[in-house]
Amino acid sequence: MAVLPDPAASRAVLIGTSRYAHLEQIPAVANNLSALGLGIVIYRWLPDFPSGQGSLQPLADGRLIRSTGNTNIAELDDPAIDHLFDTAIAEQDPEKAGSDYARINRRISDSAAFLPILFEKSVIWRGSRLTNVYTGGPWQGRYDYVSLGVSE
Repeated sequence: MAVLPDPAASRAVLIGTSRYAHLEQIPAVANNLSALGLGIVIYRWLPDFPSGQGSLQPLADGRLIRSTGNTNIAELDDPAIDHLFDTAIAEQDPEKAGSDYARINRRISDSAAFLPILFEKSVIWRGSRLTNVYTGGPWQGRYDYVSLGVSE
């Protein structure tokens, strides 16, 4: 079993689960959540490129579970999902690959390893000296930090 991070030193909050109806239980996640005093945590993933491979594979491919730098935080390890990733990635027809990714998404949803949050609202505050302030869809209502400046 991997060495768990020190909960007292943790500065991130993640979403995942340690109990599955149809898969092997994952004590490392349960121990980590228990040590943090949490039953559920929130995590956001932004894909490097817009595809099932970019958005789903880092979160749900069991072969990508790592002791450090792990993006499969639920430690979902389902060989059928892994095989579907291989099939979808190798598929040259975008519609067929899309169908494979839809099947992967359905299997992940059925496992209840992740709970998607469909709506989020954040209150953001800024000082009066902040300039070039832009928000928008790509930043999910948050500031475009690259554009920010400060007036004198």
